[in-house]
Amino acid sequence: GGGGGGGGGGRGVSGNVIEKKRSARAQRRELRESRITKSVRQEIFEVPEEGMAVSDLATELAVDPTEIVKVLFLNGKMATVNQIIDAESVTLVAEEYGVEVLEKESEDKVVKVTFEGDEDVTEGEQEARPPVVAIMGHVDHGKTSLLDRLRKSQVAEGEAGGITQSIGAYSINVNSSWITFLDTPGHEAFSAMRARGASVTDIAVLVVAADDGVKPQTKEALQQAQAAGVPIIVAVTKMDVSGAQVERVKQELSQINLLPEEWGGETVVVPLSSKTGEGVDQLLDSIVLLSEVYEYKGVSDVPARGTILEANMDKSCGPIASCIVQAGSLKIGDVVAAGTGYGKVKSMTDASGESRDEVKPSFAVQMIGLNNVPSAGDAFQVVEDEQTAREMAEKALDKERKARLSEQSSGSFMSFGSFDGFEGTENDLKVQNIILRAGASGSLEAVKGSLRELPQEKVLLRYLLSATGDITQSDVDLASTSDAQIVGFDVTPSEEVLAHAKQLGVKIYSSDIIYNLIEDVESTMVSLLEDVVVLDQVGEAEVLAVFGSNNSKVAGCKVTDGVVQNTSRVQVMRKKCQVYEGDVTSLRIVKEDVSEVVEGSECGIGCAPYEDWKAGDKIVVFSVSRKKATLD
Repeated sequence: GGGGGGGGGGRGVSGNVIEKKRSARAQRRELRESRITKSVRQEIFEVPEEGMAVSDLATELAVDPTEIVKVLFLNGKMATVNQIIDAESVTLVAEEYGVEVLEKESEDKVVKVTFEGDEDVTEGEQEARPPVVAIMGHVDHGKTSLLDRLRKSQVAEGEAGGITQSIGAYSINVNSSWITFLDTPGHEAFSAMRARGASVTDIAVLVVAADDGVKPQTKEALQQAQAAGVPIIVAVTKMDVSGAQVERVKQELSQINLLPEEWGGETVVVPLSSKTGEGVDQLLDSIVLLSEVYEYKGVSDVPARGTILEANMDKSCGPIASCIVQAGSLKIGDVVAAGTGYGKVKSMTDASGESRDEVKPSFAVQMIGLNNVPSAGDAFQVVEDEQTAREMAEKALDKERKARLSEQSSGSFMSFGSFDGFEGTENDLKVQNIILRAGASGSLEAVKGSLRELPQEKVLLRYLLSATGDITQSDVDLASTSDAQIVGFDVTPSEEVLAHAKQLGVKIYSSDIIYNLIEDVESTMVSLLEDVVVLDQVGEAEVLAVFGSNNSKVAGCKVTDGVVQNTSRVQVMRKKCQVYEGDVTSLRIVKEDVSEVVEGSECGIGCAPYEDWKAGDKIVVFSVSRKKATLD
């Protein structure tokens, strides 16, 4: 009896525990619902540049956090309720609920600057400065060849695939007048870098090939130049090539609101050949003339500020930043804050390789002395002391870290069944982990932008790491443990890294031509998808009788249309309803196995394990083929 009583007491305790748990769960649910009903949805709210937590967004929108997760997932983004999502994702969700989002103004001390329009910049004695000219246009229209002709160097031949893949600046002396040229990349993946070029530009030279005319990237480059509000000169290149039609190019230019001067418009159009040099002097004269009309001026006697054009990590020198000074004079020994980097300027080198002690507005140099690699497009400025510079760099680093965490977790695995009412399985979306390395920060941004354009409804790209610098053995170890692939742009893996990767079975895709790299990643994403089964109707048959025992029944049929093969798939229709779909497992005429039965012939069809045949059933016959899946 004591044992029974003990057992009953145990069951009673167990029941009490369950009741307590149920009660606590109900209380939590009521509390959650009361929070939702008490909170009022904001009609408009601000989102910080680094984004906000899903839970905070749920509070602003007065919905359950799992609803936010659902909306994100249905828009191809994966997140958890405790995750920080970027500002773009916040805006996306808010729009679903009809709420307007404002981006919070940055509190950073570093600001993007222009030559004029900044109070600090305009204080001081104004003096003439060289114009900054961007060469813009479509891929392969001769921008690099034109710059080569201008700077009398043959760097062009070393460009991968004939495409400039790193933004640079070069100053040229033309009849005692200096001109600084920015070289903006031409491939469509580098539109962000072209836009950066336009933001520091005074004059845009739009390059159009005489044998190819106006192309989509030509129009894009034009829009960026117009947005920057700078005068535009059109250089019609490749005049030496057979098939050059300058009049056709002028006609096309007039259609995009660039009416040539000789046609009564205001656009200077200069036909030229970079190969022969014809027309190049006329282009330089046009630039000098424009600069005299606009009288570009700057102030030299203020702390320097400007823009980072490109930056990379050098094995022997450390971080190297290519920058253009937009105001003030940059000197050796100045303390500089630039994005996530800061430090004292140790050395400066111009485009011709000569050392410089001081750089005035509109001139570009490579600067050494920063402790970290800034991003292309970051503003830089000279500050009073290293403490101030360090604080500014740490703030930028913290913001970058938050953005990186948000990006990395945007492809995080999650249990789709973790919220109610969601229809879907974990197999609906596959994830490809990526470790991305690039030779320079501008290139890194451009490659990521191009990869972002790949369809990701079926396979989601998830960055475990994206950084500048060489591919390391640590990258290979990370790829091995997380089933990731390593993608390297304009970086060459060492023999040791390649050997380590081979040993661990890690794939490394490395190229200095962006087209090839994107194709490699796309083919890897496609390889995760199963082949698509394609069914083509090839015949029909009617069941006349059913033969066989309980364990093995076949349909005695007559082929009424087309053909039946022993590799066919069939659908069994009964009174216009499909009752079965499967593959043919046996096909016989009398007792002989055959591979094919044509229209008008009778045969026996078996589809094991299906046995529920009925006389009068209609069999629709399909051929089965497979094709590679696509990301679309």
